[in-house]
Amino acid sequence: MDTCPECSGSSGIPAPHRLDQILETLPSTGVPTAMYSLTVCDHIMIAHSLPDPLFGPAQQLHGATFAVEVTWRRRELGPQAVVLDIGEANAALAAVLEPLRYRNLDELPAFEGQLSTTENVARHISDALRTHFDETSFAGLTVVLREHPGAWASYDVAFDSD
Repeated sequence: MDTCPECSGSSGIPAPHRLDQILETLPSTGVPTAMYSLTVCDHIMIAHSLPDPLFGPAQQLHGATFAVEVTWRRRELGPQAVVLDIGEANAALAAVLEPLRYRNLDELPAFEGQLSTTENVARHISDALRTHFDETSFAGLTVVLREHPGAWASYDVAFDSD
């Protein structure tokens, strides 16, 4: 494809690059792509170590503060015209985070035998949250853990819609 003259031809972005033109070229899967979402946020302070040479100084016990963002997704709104009640979402997240607050993750059975990387902590939070609501009403859930403004990891799960 040609490159875009508006991008001075140096970006390598194929033309056309307007969103509506790109979407026209994508194959239709028949699955609706529109999605509602609700995100709530909290944070936790934890201690842990990452005993693998890949992690350099983080192999030693250290502290971390994670900003936690959880997003529930639905294809259609519920009967009250919301994805999920914000209070219910906040309460579920708080309940899941409470056992982690100010704890050394190395000492928790949930992390026994695995590295408590940001990715694994995000999955742990997702798995624990899934016990607090009926998945059949939702399309998916994403948990984002931000270690600092320039670095974060996430775990995203799509629920079966059958």
